[in-house]
Amino acid sequence: MHRLLRFTSIHATVLVAFVFQPPSTEAQLMQRLLPGGKLAPVIRADPREPAVGAKLLGVLEAVSQFGTGIEGEAAIGHSLPFLLLSGESPDHATVLGLQGGVFGRFLMETEARELISTDWVFAIPLIIWRGENWYRFRYRHFSSHLGDEYIEEFNAERSDFSRDALEVTAYRKLTSGFSAYAGGDFAFHVQPTGSKRFRLVGGIEFADVANAGPEQFFGGVNVSLDQDTSWRPQVNVQTGVILFPENERRLRFVLEVAFGPSIQGEFHRQDETVVMLGVLAEL
Repeated sequence: MHRLLRFTSIHATVLVAFVFQPPSTEAQLMQRLLPGGKLAPVIRADPREPAVGAKLLGVLEAVSQFGTGIEGEAAIGHSLPFLLLSGESPDHATVLGLQGGVFGRFLMETEARELISTDWVFAIPLIIWRGENWYRFRYRHFSSHLGDEYIEEFNAERSDFSRDALEVTAYRKLTSGFSAYAGGDFAFHVQPTGSKRFRLVGGIEFADVANAGPEQFFGGVNVSLDQDTSWRPQVNVQTGVILFPENERRLRFVLEVAFGPSIQGEFHRQDETVVMLGVLAEL
């Protein structure tokens, strides 16, 4: 009888330890890897925030030698929440992300659709959520390259524009539907050599949160001040409609106006004015 009780006690202890033991390190990692939800925020009015989509541009003030007219821009990119570092709820989480994007600008008025330039973005953001507010610390690489057709057409010289920077952004909800953000970055590696290194960014966003339907009206203004362009403001104003705003995957139809130093890296010291119509997917 004593042996039976001892045998039963040992097995009961093993069973309790198995059931109530904390998850293994591997299991914890799998639960936190590629977390769902809107944990990798995007600033919609930032013209170089990674996205998937296309825009048709009316160029009113040109920086390329093709002059004013109609251009197109194709974007392939994504902001991915890669690893949930801490927090059991989306409004109190710390997330490590990955971002990547390619933006190609084309001339639309010829059959060849000559490539003007391509901008590349790669970033590793660390995002800290506090309710509807967030703070982003980011390593960001941004480089730009002239198109081969453009170089052949005009015998143009590349500037080899490239930046590796450390960036800080704070995003705060002000009132229902309105938010504001501000931040800046310091580039520790720049091309061309001798380029200035500091940049400031700020803006506001609006979303029609009172509308509970399948579409949501929104707007935003993004302002960038770059030391390398003598602090002249680059302004991007965006408005439009978001379809399926509560889903993780959304469609955004946009109308934009951009003016000031060009958003194309190869031409960033020249001023441009463009009006854009586009559709973007937040995946």
